[in-house]
Amino acid sequence: MAQEGERRNLALLEEARSLGGARQVAHNLLWAFLRRLEEGGPEVVCLDVELVAEATRNPQVAEMMRKSLQRVQEAAVALVREAQERGEMARDLDPTAIAQVLVATFQGLMVQRALGIAVDSGAFGTVVEAMLDGILREGEEG
Repeated sequence: MAQEGERRNLALLEEARSLGGARQVAHNLLWAFLRRLEEGGPEVVCLDVELVAEATRNPQVAEMMRKSLQRVQEAAVALVREAQERGEMARDLDPTAIAQVLVATFQGLMVQRALGIAVDSGAFGTVVEAMLDGILREGEEG
């Protein structure tokens, strides 16, 4: 299951790379990930959260999850660096930190969903877009 999620996430990141400027890429990725969570249903979210919990007890699962997350984050970092090099994203922000914040944002959403907390995907997406726009706007000025 973790490998399937990794494959889907890497495919989304690779597709985003071909879409043009950083703003369009960021917004397309955001809504693609939100759609994936919506379409996957609660059982997919719960399974992802259960895998993370199991990783705290099982070194083999932990290593698999760590490697999977690292590959996804490395792809996201590459997208951020490319946008920074083109001047489309704030250059003074660490690209790894940007990728980690975005991954953590979605992991937090998954935990809320797994616990049955109602989350308005539209409102959530709008707030994340505002965060992204702040990072991107900084790049436009620099």
